[in-house]
Amino acid sequence: MKSHSLLGQFRLKNIEFVWIVIFSLMFVLQACEDIEISPDGDDERTPWLGQWICTESPNKATQNAYIVRIMIDPDNSAQVKLYNYFQLGDDVAPFAIVTSSTITVPQQQVAGGSWTVSGFGIMKNNVIEWSSYKANELSFKATFRRL
Repeated sequence: MKSHSLLGQFRLKNIEFVWIVIFSLMFVLQACEDIEISPDGDDERTPWLGQWICTESPNKATQNAYIVRIMIDPDNSAQVKLYNYFQLGDDVAPFAIVTSSTITVPQQQVAGGSWTVSGFGIMKNNVIEWSSYKANELSFKATFRRL
């Protein structure tokens, strides 16, 4: 009788161990991020990266041509960061989501919450045409040309 009870306890502990391993693997595998890959195997973000000269229309009271840098978002493999977006400074970098031909800056707060930004643009012939380029109550059309 004793050996039968020990065998039952051994089986119960093995089953518990298997369930712990299964749940642990589920959490580890779920934490992995997919990188947006185009059909030819390239990262969808690559054509968007680099330095761009931004011109706005109509002109703001400040300089209407300035440099914006688009870099890979190190915290999210599906996003990019736009440094100096809306000429808010190199320390301000809202995130954007890109596809092969579009870029979307979802509405978000930046610069310690003092600015709410958003935008939408389309890339054609290595030029980004922003039909919506917003920060707080300001709204412009903008064009990014690669430097």
